[in-house]
Amino acid sequence: MPRPPLLMLVQRLPYPPNKGEKIRHYNILKHLAESHDIYLGTLIDDPLDWENVKGLQSLVKEIKVVGIQKSAAYLGMGARWLGGMPLSFGFFQNAALQTWVNDIIKRVRPEIAVLCSSNTAPYLMRTGYRPKCVIADFTDVDSQKWEDYVPTKRGPMRWVYAEEARRVRRAEIQIASASDAVTFVSAEETALFKTVCPTVADKAHAVSNGVDIEYFNPAFKAPSPLPHGPNFVFTGTMDYWPNVNAVVWFAEHVWPSVHAALPGAHFAIAGGKPNAEVQKLSTLPGIIVTGRIPDVRPYMAAATAIVAPLQIARGIQNKVLEGMAMGKPVICSPGALTGIAAIPSTHIWQADSPATWQDACTALATQKDISDALGKAARQFVVDHFSWSSVLKPLDDLIKPFLLQRTNSDVSSGEK
Repeated sequence: MPRPPLLMLVQRLPYPPNKGEKIRHYNILKHLAESHDIYLGTLIDDPLDWENVKGLQSLVKEIKVVGIQKSAAYLGMGARWLGGMPLSFGFFQNAALQTWVNDIIKRVRPEIAVLCSSNTAPYLMRTGYRPKCVIADFTDVDSQKWEDYVPTKRGPMRWVYAEEARRVRRAEIQIASASDAVTFVSAEETALFKTVCPTVADKAHAVSNGVDIEYFNPAFKAPSPLPHGPNFVFTGTMDYWPNVNAVVWFAEHVWPSVHAALPGAHFAIAGGKPNAEVQKLSTLPGIIVTGRIPDVRPYMAAATAIVAPLQIARGIQNKVLEGMAMGKPVICSPGALTGIAAIPSTHIWQADSPATWQDACTALATQKDISDALGKAARQFVVDHFSWSSVLKPLDDLIKPFLLQRTNSDVSSGEK
């Protein structure tokens, strides 16, 4: 029997799997490609990503990649905002990708659609075509994220963020109503959606993030890119505001006391696109800002501990799972632990104030037995609970009824 055709739309090229959204979407794509013919439509807003398109060719039946210029995308975003569309949706709307989606609908008639990020849903909804199964992977409750940002803004931007939260929530409800299921990265995020969008609560399901336990492995060896001494490493894309907020908070409220207690220590901020606020931190004693790096593992391998001091966190933090998979002790804020269910002091070290952060950093830098035990337990925890094959099973369960319906229909047709 032919493999079912599946339309998958992703807001950014899901390769290489080196940052939050790319990690999730790449692994969903890789998993679905085992049993479906994938028609993948995606966008590129970083010119360096063009060289990565070839990394997806073997997984798809057909791929359409459209480059967008940020200046034009921002202008279009502004115009669409005036028309009532959320800013975060407007940026990712593109006429060339819409034309390709329209063509796929006419030519292929995909039986399943997987829409990665809520802002890709309009591409399918505009066509008026309804596949047998539509799954929108929201990952996080984005409307709540915008709402969380509001208290941090002042003046007109405070109103803009509040209005964006309202518009995104309205869109989330519309998309969920038009889908068979919407998926979120954790049980906590799923419960939140059910609370804030009760009219479509029955559509919400948890499909967790996983971690590549072979790639992120304590056995990884590489020359250290960091100086000798205790090294505390934060990983992530450094123009993403929650990451910026996290490292600035840590640098201002925690690092001075840690550096005073451990004069040879370093705080390494390892990730691409550091904005001006992050770059400025490199002028402080012991702080290193790397900029874009080809592989984060050498920095993680050189870490005394991975730190995740996020003050605003949605969903599951890949940086936490990856640090644990590397067999490193991870120190995290309560929010950064959401959806992981690791036990503090057994699998991970949780810190909720500058004083507890300082205690954690100094203890892990000076007490090797505690550090080793925490890292070993962390590795075993993610091996047991966060392999991609196990965490994506709920996605299979959502699609399976439609595949069974397809099989039964084919059998009935054959009998005639």
